[in-house]
Amino acid sequence: MESGETIREAVIREFKEETGITLIDPVLKGVFTILIEEDGQRVDEWMMFTFVCDQYKGEALKHSPRAGSLAASS
Repeated sequence: MESGETIREAVIREFKEETGITLIDPVLKGVFTILIEEDGQRVDEWMMFTFVCDQYKGEALKHSPRAGSLAASS
C-alpha cells in the first residue's frame, strides 16, 4: 500500500500494475492475519485482504512486470 491509499484503492492499483486490468467495484470478502513465530516468539505479522470482483475493463498484459508470462498453459 502507498501512503494515504485505502485497501480498496491499493487492490485496484496493484491488480492493474500486475495484469493491465482495471477492477470495477471490488468487494472485500475477508481479512486474514498471519502470525510469524520463531521459538515461540512472534517476529512478524501480516494482514491479507481478499477481494472478489466480477466487473473489469482493459486487456490482460502478455507479461507481468514481475512474474513473466500471464498466458494460460495447457
